[in-house]
Amino acid sequence: EIAEQHGVQAVGIGCDVTDEASVESALAALDGALPPVGALVNNAGITSPTPFLEVSGEEWDRVFAVNVRGAYNITRRVAPGMVERGFGRIVFLASVSAERGGGVFGGVAYSAAKAAQLG
Repeated sequence: EIAEQHGVQAVGIGCDVTDEASVESALAALDGALPPVGALVNNAGITSPTPFLEVSGEEWDRVFAVNVRGAYNITRRVAPGMVERGFGRIVFLASVSAERGGGVFGGVAYSAAKAAQLG
């Protein structure tokens, strides 16, 4: 629909950003189908509105895996090509919770993960 409505090339590919092999597979599917990646928006994210004293280690890790490690996995893969071509833009979508702390929107794990993205 996007390609048709806007007269652009577009490809939709599913990917688990927490899994390096999934990231590699998704990007491999793009190789040759479109021009090289010139812009990346790290938009994958999850929240956890769980109060801090109730956050399990597993939940903490899950939130960081998507919000932080996921952004790292994809950025690490596309940034070298941008450097090689001398052009590229990478955007991380964080949150006001990164600056205000847990409890504002998504809980402390979410706030900490979004603060990590700002870093």
